[in-house]
Amino acid sequence: MISKIFTTILSMWAFFSFALVTGQEVTIIPTGNDLLNISYVLGQLDGQPAVYFEIRAQTRGYIGFGFSNQTCMTNSDAMVTWMDWVTFELVVQDWTFYTTGTPYERELDQQQDWQVESLVWNEDGVSTTLRFVRLYNTGDPVDIIIEDKTMNLIFSVGEWPALHSHQLGRSGNIPFNLIQGTK
Repeated sequence: MISKIFTTILSMWAFFSFALVTGQEVTIIPTGNDLLNISYVLGQLDGQPAVYFEIRAQTRGYIGFGFSNQTCMTNSDAMVTWMDWVTFELVVQDWTFYTTGTPYERELDQQQDWQVESLVWNEDGVSTTLRFVRLYNTGDPVDIIIEDKTMNLIFSVGEWPALHSHQLGRSGNIPFNLIQGTK
């Protein structure tokens, strides 16, 4: 138990110390629900502009997160991640979703551009903390470029990866400008 607490504290320290060292402010995105909390720091990854995210979600299953220029999953660029209970490996998949409805028309990206730093099951027994990095411009023609404008941050959480649909009330979108830190 003490090692889990230490790991959590060390992980939080790493996230916030990155902000301190780079002089960047940690921005908290208002989600309007108790399902998840999203915070981020603007920074650099290999000399390129990047966003370091932390999501705490009320699930022990999957977390889906991404960007869309619309208020839905149509033409979205998203990551879906979960723990494979058979192999005990973290699965991270970068998807492009083309249409809404059931099933979604989607394609696994040839270039996987979401870099997961850690996935931690929290002591409360019902939530997961996910930390990951995404470059502003991945160079992938199907990815959405992070620009100084309002885009839709889309999310879905649940007990099992649901690439064809997701539970009502466990998904949504948040109009937000990541560069300015404003809705």
